[in-house]
Amino acid sequence: MSKVVLSTALLLGGVEVVAAQHASAATNSVMSYVNVRDEEGLNANGAHVVLFDGDKQVASAVTDSNGRASFDALEDNKIYRIEVEGVKISNAYFKKGNDLNVAVLREALPSAPAVVANTAGATFTAHVINKDMQNVANQKVDLYDITAGAVFYKSMMTAADGNVVFDVPAGRNFAVYVNGVNQGYTLRGVEGSKLENTFLSTRKGKANITQKHSLRQYL
Repeated sequence: MSKVVLSTALLLGGVEVVAAQHASAATNSVMSYVNVRDEEGLNANGAHVVLFDGDKQVASAVTDSNGRASFDALEDNKIYRIEVEGVKISNAYFKKGNDLNVAVLREALPSAPAVVANTAGATFTAHVINKDMQNVANQKVDLYDITAGAVFYKSMMTAADGNVVFDVPAGRNFAVYVNGVNQGYTLRGVEGSKLENTFLSTRKGKANITQKHSLRQYL
């Protein structure tokens, strides 16, 4: 039941209502939201968001597929501190009724895949040859997503022509490893692009290359 508090004033022998304030339990149902995204602006699904009053935890919620954590029944005139997956969000203060956006590094988010597999992107061809300019088969080529940290993406073995072709998503940065050795080469997927580079192996090859590749200056 709503409680009505009336303020009155005496005016010319009569009574005039000058203010009416409604205090109701319904005010506690005002929704408040924290929207969590990674450094690329992608929604963070399943992230645990906790609100603190000082050092006291007062509420928690998990983000939905839109990266949104919803809170109700927060107190009026309180300022809350935010943590996402145990990470304190600095310079972000939250009040009842707010709709606040926060960014968290992707590596701190739960169950974050290395990349979104169905993201349209580019192809990357790695050519592996030796000092004799021979194609080298059966060389292990690994890609690591280094957009935020270093997350393993995919591993493939070169074919008889020394080539291996990866599909990579747009907007991500990758480091290339050949037989476990970082090649010092970074690629970034741009939608629709066809990327390639040649890397040197000390292994024996079987056939001299017939196509000129842009051998990087390792020698």
